[in-house]
Amino acid sequence: MRDFISISNRLLQSNIDDYEDTLRKFIRFIEKNDLIYNYIESCGKCKLDIDQEFQEVYNERATFFLGDTEQEEVRNIYAILKHIADKGGIYSILFSYSSSAGSTKYQACLDSFNSRVVEILINHINSYLE
Repeated sequence: MRDFISISNRLLQSNIDDYEDTLRKFIRFIEKNDLIYNYIESCGKCKLDIDQEFQEVYNERATFFLGDTEQEEVRNIYAILKHIADKGGIYSILFSYSSSAGSTKYQACLDSFNSRVVEILINHINSYLE
């Protein structure tokens, strides 16, 4: 749990320039940790069309649909983060979070994305580990 908290804090506090690298480390940590990864897999497969979801978020300046249940949130957020880690593109996504951040500065938008998306997954995993 200590290692998970450490890598999570590193991700949440990372600079926009380092974010995608830190996100890839976060995803690798999850995938190498059987307890956490099995929890995510137990929540089921993401049923969203991730590519379409990203297009909608980018084109419509919308936010991601995370789900209605804890299991949906876990699997959908993980799929969103995995997509960013694999394909990049965090800068284009952050425009969608600029209105909620009240700013067009990338770091403020990233902080909004982290608080509205990433922290939800981290909190669910923390609860599971406890």
